[in-house]
Amino acid sequence: MLSGEGWLSKLEFSLSDRLLNAAVPVEIPPSVSDLHPSGNKRSRIRWVPPFFLGAWFPFTGSGVARFANAPAWRALCVLALFTSFTASTLVQALQTVAWPVLLRAAKSFPESPVSLLGGQLHWGSDTSQLLADSPQFGIAFLGTNAPPIGRTADLQIELTPNDLRFAGIAGSVRFPWPRTLKLSTNRRETVAACEAWHSPVLVMLWFAIAFLGSLIGIISAALLTPLVWLLTTLLRRQVSLGGSWKLCIAATPAGHLTLSAALLSYSLRFLSWPALLVAMACPIALSWVWGLWAVFHCPIPQKNTEKQPLTNPFQPSS
Repeated sequence: MLSGEGWLSKLEFSLSDRLLNAAVPVEIPPSVSDLHPSGNKRSRIRWVPPFFLGAWFPFTGSGVARFANAPAWRALCVLALFTSFTASTLVQALQTVAWPVLLRAAKSFPESPVSLLGGQLHWGSDTSQLLADSPQFGIAFLGTNAPPIGRTADLQIELTPNDLRFAGIAGSVRFPWPRTLKLSTNRRETVAACEAWHSPVLVMLWFAIAFLGSLIGIISAALLTPLVWLLTTLLRRQVSLGGSWKLCIAATPAGHLTLSAALLSYSLRFLSWPALLVAMACPIALSWVWGLWAVFHCPIPQKNTEKQPLTNPFQPSS
């Protein structure tokens, strides 16, 4: 019967044996020290696990540079994966920050019907009312002649008889009510509509954000590609124009991870609203930084240093 150390030794031997069987031989060019005394060159063989081969780690300059010679589908898969992750984080942040406020605001609607007709919102009362709020998000109704109630959240939606307002730290934006839209609801119908459309709206938002993020990443990569290709040409790196585009596509994950971390921190109240606005520029800014960083890790063309054998020009050819 094996002791604890015996089982551990047996497990280590089994894992190392499996790794050695799954490894891929990589030939390393011989150096001067590898020359045999007879003059013949001998090559060394190093065993590298297949997980570390190829372009699969776009978080360093050398990792992004490897995508230049990888298939295009791999760079596009990396872009789709991280934009989907950012979309999931944003939807989760909306679920945490906005959804509870929307549901409480729906339960604060008046019992009497609220109608939208001819570009006017008929609330049934001209008294301003804060329907629901949180430190990040709030909803209020503002009467025409009533005193303002002020803003208590980072972003506050204000319903007025004439328009819909979005108020924040940078000011407010107003959108007049459409004159062709006719709507009538009350508290019970509003709460039922919020609960019924909760999941479908989040799913549609996820697809829209993922598609928009991928489109922005592709456009940003297309704008960066000429600059990267020009730098690789000036530095005499072995990268084509198509390889430069794949490199720029693979440079986007760092920005998406930074934005996802910022969204998660904001939903947990660890990050302020101005810092979140700065983080929203990270997907584009960091993709350019990572793309230019990868240029200096692109391969340099190898020169043929082997000497050609000398021949006697006076010897007749056979």
